[in-house]
Amino acid sequence: MLCTMNRRAILTASLVLAALAFPVCASASVRQYVLKHPNREHCKAHYVKRVERVKVHGRKVKETFCVYQAPKPAPRPTPTLTPTITVVTASEGYFIPGQPSYKTVSAGVDTLAAAPGNGVIGVPVMVTVVNQATGAVLGSFTETSYSPSCSIAKELSGGNWVLKGVAVSSYQGCPIGTVTAPEGQGIGIEGSFAGNAQYAPSASKEELLV
Repeated sequence: MLCTMNRRAILTASLVLAALAFPVCASASVRQYVLKHPNREHCKAHYVKRVERVKVHGRKVKETFCVYQAPKPAPRPTPTLTPTITVVTASEGYFIPGQPSYKTVSAGVDTLAAAPGNGVIGVPVMVTVVNQATGAVLGSFTETSYSPSCSIAKELSGGNWVLKGVAVSSYQGCPIGTVTAPEGQGIGIEGSFAGNAQYAPSASKEELLV
């Protein structure tokens, strides 16, 4: 009988302690406090006023609380990018007996302050070949800014222009397959630089291949 009473006493004490501990934990998680004089007091830093209706002696009254509000992280400043100018050129190649007619293609990215040829070296430039009459993209390849020029062979065949990246003389062939367009429709070439963490993107004017 004594053991049974001791067990009941221990259980009752445990329940009382648990009941006392619960509201303490709950209030700690809320992170708020009552503002006793809201008309002449302000909340602490990172706390905001909030008016709520609460029961006091069975009646609902307005109570002003200061509720914690986590500070928002400061916005990161947007980096200022250096403006650029992309230039793509298509130059007529020298006539070489036994070699096809060709054009050399080069790409460069400059800044406004830099003299041509002293700009952003080594960045990728997307070179696109387009049908000038229809605007259709015929092919594309990537060149490196201010890398050695590459060559594209050209010929008329059956009333069509046929262009292909072919090594001619000391030039490597541009990495592009065969593209065609009717003789009466010009083929243009243009370049674009996507930009990076330091330099702004830019696009070139269109150059005539044929």
